[in-house]
Amino acid sequence: MSGIVNQVGSRSKIVTNSVNIGTTTNLDQGVLTVAGQSTGTRTNLMYLKQRYDSSYGWKFQADNQSTGDLYFQRHEVGTDVSGEVVTFKANGHVGIGTDNPAFCNLEVSAAGGSQPHIGLVPNHTGNAGSRNWQLKTNQTSWGDLVFMVGASNTGTPNDTVVMELRSNGRVHITSIYSVTTGGGANVHVDSAGLLHRSTSSRRYKRNITDFNVKGLSEILNVRTVSFQGAAGQPDEDNTHVGFIAEEIDEAGLSEVVELNDEGVVDSINYQGLTAVMCTAIQELSAKNDALEARILALESV
Repeated sequence: MSGIVNQVGSRSKIVTNSVNIGTTTNLDQGVLTVAGQSTGTRTNLMYLKQRYDSSYGWKFQADNQSTGDLYFQRHEVGTDVSGEVVTFKANGHVGIGTDNPAFCNLEVSAAGGSQPHIGLVPNHTGNAGSRNWQLKTNQTSWGDLVFMVGASNTGTPNDTVVMELRSNGRVHITSIYSVTTGGGANVHVDSAGLLHRSTSSRRYKRNITDFNVKGLSEILNVRTVSFQGAAGQPDEDNTHVGFIAEEIDEAGLSEVVELNDEGVVDSINYQGLTAVMCTAIQELSAKNDALEARILALESV
């Protein structure tokens, strides 16, 4: 080391252009070059203490078995806290709470079987009304992701689950069932699992023409059924009434049948089926009007 050492009280201040620590070779890699002492599979590079008279601080290590892996551990004099705090892998992966972030670029883990989580806190020390979000794994069903919300100025975990992304692909929103409306359903889920808003305004339609080529004769060939959900489905114990999509298609109403990605009949467009029924009612009404006219003509004779 070449430079000037100034004494400031019980501490020293170094003014220099370059420093080599732990090596006599001028590596010429920058202003500060640190070569630590090897301890097994790792090399201790640096200790950062909270205060010069404190027993607590941080330990900065490098991996002897790979090139470029770095580790930060919280350190207490005479002991090592188990588990890594932050790990930087040579391949660019970063681990928080793990020394081997092998699965993705950023991996968050937790020791002792607890839930690893990420928090978004707008103002941790601010007013009591501000809220925070926490993203956790489900402790009772590993693989599920849980979104939780709570007061940001409390230091304790919050148990209010807002939404879950489950490992089977399902989404659970806790409060959605209690938010009701008198309006009809307007959300459509396609075979790819995408959500769409179902609309009826002419603003979203083109090539609009009257549909009167199908109606009563097709509806008369449709069977109404009662049924239960298939085994393993959420409604397997409930009895429903409705139609069979394949039978709607066979009745000649392919316009109101929806297919999956493989072209197989999958569901019914009930809004479209309602339009066909409306046409059938209009046909019945016309026949009824004709019959009434004949009756009136006969009665007037």
